[in-house]
Amino acid sequence: MTDFEPLYRGAEGARTAFPVAGSRLRQPPFDLPRWETRPGAPPALVIRVFPEGERELRIQEFLETPFDLREGPPLRQMLLGIGDPPAWSLVTQVHHAASDLIGTLLFVQRQLRMARGLDTMPPRPQVVAPELLQPPKGARRNPGARVSAALATRAGPASADRRWRTIIVPREPLASLSQTVGGFRWNDCLLAAALDALAVWNEQQGVSAERIGLWVPMNTRTERLRGFGNGVSRIRVHRERVSGTQSRAFLERCRSVRRIVYRKKRTGEWAVPPVPVPPPLFPVAAPFLRRWLYRPWADFGTAGFTHLESWPGEEDPVLNEVTGMEVIACLHERHPLFFAAMSRGEHTAVTITWDPALLRDEDIDFIAAAFEAPLVDPPFLRSGQPWTRPH
Repeated sequence: MTDFEPLYRGAEGARTAFPVAGSRLRQPPFDLPRWETRPGAPPALVIRVFPEGERELRIQEFLETPFDLREGPPLRQMLLGIGDPPAWSLVTQVHHAASDLIGTLLFVQRQLRMARGLDTMPPRPQVVAPELLQPPKGARRNPGARVSAALATRAGPASADRRWRTIIVPREPLASLSQTVGGFRWNDCLLAAALDALAVWNEQQGVSAERIGLWVPMNTRTERLRGFGNGVSRIRVHRERVSGTQSRAFLERCRSVRRIVYRKKRTGEWAVPPVPVPPPLFPVAAPFLRRWLYRPWADFGTAGFTHLESWPGEEDPVLNEVTGMEVIACLHERHPLFFAAMSRGEHTAVTITWDPALLRDEDIDFIAAAFEAPLVDPPFLRSGQPWTRPH
């Protein structure tokens, strides 16, 4: 790859299609914050080439540079070449105030399509946020009173450093069995594996595994795969006790997760509470609202988990030459670890992001192995017991 001009043009074209990606945040004295396009904004894309073995270090450096939303855009990219000849990675970082993962993938898809000459400029840029689902009446936003158990970590304060590891998990046989047996889906298998892995880790560390919970982002767009912006809320999925033989426990865990997810979506735990603050009072009220959202008894789960089973551009030919994708998660201050999964074809790439001040590499070895084991070699397939549909 030697001609970078198409990628530059694609990045600028995507910023024209999604103007927020090239805007800065303005806070008028007596009004709500708003995005404002900025003539002469810094380029969306920079190019860097480094020696072999420096890929993770250089990505870390890029991600550690803080955003200043009052001065610069909320989306930036680095085209990173490693080695000679270089192997290229397109690193895209987006501030969560501007967009979620769906919006980020929409940006990258538009960029690559314009770079290949497959798309032209849209007739009208997207100037409003995506339309979101309306919560059901009587939505239960915070059911239950107990906070999730904390993950066992190394003693000491959290840091802004990030490490990550990606493992590739085959979707079979569980994805097919979910169709034939019923009662769970592939997404439920991933959630169940993450819950069990965190529980086993806590037990191994001599810490209670009761009330293990995952903070699970939920896409609330009315059109699931359209709209640059942040259309994500969350539900929390907690690990419940399951019955049955040890070999069948994971199967029952998957079914338990399916029931929890269905119930929480239906009852509207994902609903964002309205904050009827008059615009002139917002600058004064914002710190108090933030303090309330992050109150000590709010349940942020033991860790975070997200999975995109379908996503913008998944089947787009423009991605045929892309050999892999990693999602390095933004860790909340209460999350020492986050699972981010993307399915494509017969495999799911699961990137585990963690804070190295709280967890060591060998800790992640243990958690990753515990997560992967029931997915790669399901214990209930080894049991020899016949399959039955749940009653």
